[in-house]
Amino acid sequence: MKSEDKEEQLEEYLKKIDKEQAFIWKGSETRAYFNAAYGYEFLKIAEGCDNNCSFCIIPTIRGRQTSRPIESVLEEVKTMLQSGVKEIQILSQDTTRYGTDIYKKAMLFELLEKIDAVEGDFKVKVYYLYPDVVTLTHLKRLKNLKKFIPYFDIPLQHIAPNVLKRMGRFYDDNHIFKLLDFIRTEFSESFIHTNFII
Repeated sequence: MKSEDKEEQLEEYLKKIDKEQAFIWKGSETRAYFNAAYGYEFLKIAEGCDNNCSFCIIPTIRGRQTSRPIESVLEEVKTMLQSGVKEIQILSQDTTRYGTDIYKKAMLFELLEKIDAVEGDFKVKVYYLYPDVVTLTHLKRLKNLKKFIPYFDIPLQHIAPNVLKRMGRFYDDNHIFKLLDFIRTEFSESFIHTNFII
């Protein structure tokens, strides 16, 4: 399908719904909130990945990480709330390294704190917290957020240190156990979602 046809279809869709249920998020591209009626919506904060893990093709497919500025993300958060979204689900290919390309350091937790300060009755869920970046200090910061849902999507991928090293992961089993123990101790109603490569 040609891009002009896609734009035309989207314009037709936007005429049928409340204009508040959409966000101009990249140049002239409009993003419609298809899940707003169900009370949730995905919020992509970056695209691509700078890691070169030995098993992964994402950098080849998606390119290098390109983060959205904090101001742009906060603007969309407010638009989502106006559209009736009650649960904002934050994601990207490498969420924990959000901002490294534009701020020269990872800014995910700063972003989450700013989102937490936005007025409104809503919750926030975060996907893809890679354990090679997440520390106990980060988890303590999450504990201070009022709107954070303690749903921890942590792609552990493996547990054997030698395999993790060959995969290009920068953590070991000791680090993993520390994170999991902290989550289970400090977040009484937590959920942990993960995946393993076998």
